[in-house]
Amino acid sequence: MINFLEATPQETVDYFTDCEWGLKYSDDKFFRDEELEDNFIVFVTYAFAYQNLPRPSKAQYNIALHLCDRNNMHRIVFASRGLGKSLFSELYVVWRLLNDPNENILIISASTQRAANYTQFCKKMIGILPITQPMQPRHNKERTSSTAFDVAGARASDSPSLYAVGIGTAVTGFRRHANSSR
Repeated sequence: MINFLEATPQETVDYFTDCEWGLKYSDDKFFRDEELEDNFIVFVTYAFAYQNLPRPSKAQYNIALHLCDRNNMHRIVFASRGLGKSLFSELYVVWRLLNDPNENILIISASTQRAANYTQFCKKMIGILPITQPMQPRHNKERTSSTAFDVAGARASDSPSLYAVGIGTAVTGFRRHANSSR
């Protein structure tokens, strides 16, 4: 068994892909909170299990590796249609908010409807995953609109935790109050 708290993201990918692809593993729903918070690859595996999906493919784990590479501040993902680019991006947003509920994330999508779908999926994942359920926006306490929401526990801010807009939408005034080391 691998120690996910000491393993590199690549070692974690190698561990999860060193088995037959396309299977579901019941153990993938049971990780320690520290492992889920510390290692995005573990978080992805956990999220897939809670969506009743098989483990991601090696190519999908490589997308996750690229997303969590904090040495590259200007990451962009180019991949074939159907590989899960949006899904991994949404999971990355949820993971970032898990690690820092005071972070403000702006998503710019092709259309306002696609932006709303993105936000709704992130909110749904927060409600599905046991580790993120305490972050669910509370009605009458946090923003809960279809394109913007706050996570429970975030400090008061004029910018929502997650704000998704269509490409033609003005974003003047949006503030990012995140830790600059991320």
